[in-house]
Amino acid sequence: MLEAIRKRSASLLVKLLFGLLILSFAAWGVGDMIRVAGGPPKAASVGDIDIPQDQLRSELNNEVNRLRQMTGGKIDIERLQAMGLANTVLQQIITRTLLNQGARDLGLSVGDAALRREINANANFHNTLGQFDPSIYRNVLSTSGLSEEGYVTMLRGDLTRNQLIDTIGVMDQAPQAMAVALFQARQEKRMVEIMRFGDDEAGDIPEPDKAALEAFHQDHAAAYTAPEYRAATVVYLDAKELAKEIAVSDDDLKAAYNERAGEYNVPEKRRLQQMVFADEATARTAHDLLIQGTDFAEVAKTVAGIEGKALELGLISRHEMLPELAEPAFGLPNGGFTPPIKSPLGWHILKTVSIQRARTKTLDEAREALVKVVSHDRAIDAVFDLSNRLEDALGGGSTLEEAAQTIGATARKIAQIDSRGLDPKGQKVTGLPAGQSFLPTLFQTPEGEESALTEAGNDGYFVVRTDGVTEPTLRPLDTVLAQVTRDWTAAQRTKISDDKAAKAAEMLKGPVDAAKVAADLGTEVVLSTAFTRDGKGAPADMPPAMVGPVFDLKAGETTTARGTGASFAARLKGIEPADPAANEEVVKRIARDLGPSLRNDLMVQYADAMRADYPVSINQRAVNDLSQ
Repeated sequence: MLEAIRKRSASLLVKLLFGLLILSFAAWGVGDMIRVAGGPPKAASVGDIDIPQDQLRSELNNEVNRLRQMTGGKIDIERLQAMGLANTVLQQIITRTLLNQGARDLGLSVGDAALRREINANANFHNTLGQFDPSIYRNVLSTSGLSEEGYVTMLRGDLTRNQLIDTIGVMDQAPQAMAVALFQARQEKRMVEIMRFGDDEAGDIPEPDKAALEAFHQDHAAAYTAPEYRAATVVYLDAKELAKEIAVSDDDLKAAYNERAGEYNVPEKRRLQQMVFADEATARTAHDLLIQGTDFAEVAKTVAGIEGKALELGLISRHEMLPELAEPAFGLPNGGFTPPIKSPLGWHILKTVSIQRARTKTLDEAREALVKVVSHDRAIDAVFDLSNRLEDALGGGSTLEEAAQTIGATARKIAQIDSRGLDPKGQKVTGLPAGQSFLPTLFQTPEGEESALTEAGNDGYFVVRTDGVTEPTLRPLDTVLAQVTRDWTAAQRTKISDDKAAKAAEMLKGPVDAAKVAADLGTEVVLSTAFTRDGKGAPADMPPAMVGPVFDLKAGETTTARGTGASFAARLKGIEPADPAANEEVVKRIARDLGPSLRNDLMVQYADAMRADYPVSINQRAVNDLSQ
């Protein structure tokens, strides 16, 4: 439990990352997995090949680590797993295994010479001179938990699988006809004659009688139904609150400082200037001028056309620079300049303006942050101890209140709270346990029962008891009369606007003057600018819901849509077809962009077809065990 508290972290990008994970087909391979020799239980089988649970666990952990690196550790792994992370990784393994079978059936293989070339070309194994370094190679494999034999086996599988993929999906770009059709659909433009009928122009609405309000109240009961409320008792052990009460002595700080000495090392930083050239010859010319004593800024201005802020790289550390530039720049004396250096961005000459030497923060400099760290760590330990004692007391038959008293905690009463954390007045109930688990736990706990000890965010635990349940009920009309009256009136205005828009659409059919129709209905007609299928160029107040239907119309046909506070009617006035011949580069770009998607589709379809020859069986229990 303590490790769960210390390591768990939240994320605002879980759904986005999960979407990226699903689309990461192209990332499968050596760089993204560590294979572990497996045994029973198996997670799945593909034909007569078993996928051990240990292999799934290893690749799942590797995927989790990859996501952590992408987000700096700010990711809620539990939520990802709840959304099916283990199943997604398993499907990747299954598809990869099916492709391996397909390659084997076709007799595809990769020789040792090709393996050597691939390993030697891998930049992860290169030294600062860009050459393959056996010691770096071994260190990288060791850090990844791989043996050389295991790595070579996996690499051979990757390269063999790539041969198959190239065979079934040799498609760098989509067919020309497909790209042209997509371009035409995207770039076709349309114009409409459009009329707006605002709800605020509906005129006076007569006061509703009681029968009308009663009927409206019943017909829209969901809008006037009070949610389920629960009464609860909760014991919340919060490390953040405990940390405020923990005193940290100087000896404690010194010990913590020494334990974390490496964290307070400040790397050397340099204030650098830089000029960049497109070719080596120009860079050499600039370097010759510098050797002759010409000022760096003057050379940058006259030879590279760079001056002012564009010349400044600022104060940066070695790790913030391109590897090609870092070593030469940080080897300069103050005021020195480099010879021309080639990088993927061009040819560079750098100058050191000033140097901030590497140093270590003193204890006094680190004191404020250290106090927080030490007190927090101790609070976490205290919460862990208290949570165990709380569980023991409850397991011994104590009530929640008695157990709280035993450990010196408070059993808080909550009179009424809904699933959104609001009280009956719509006010937020404050002081609830941190994280996202409290309300779901409360509403899953039967009346009269206590929940299990549950994590509260990163820094605490709670136990909650459901003391009472108030079922959802339709609020009496007299308690919501004002709201029902407002809603009924608004509904009448909306209906009037909708009816006018529908009438306009009917009147606009055929060769009639739109201006006359608008005048008859008390509004104006506006000819829109030409807009595309994605709404680009459409009038600002045109409802987004109207754009799509407009592209389904034939000339002279009409459509209606509801917008914000108004209803709209439109008649198609004109069509501007897209011209692929005049936009050949755009069409080519579309074809290139579609290529990877089509290639991926072919791979998935091929793997699906392979299932007929190599049936797939999944042990869902073994998979679920990894999501606990």
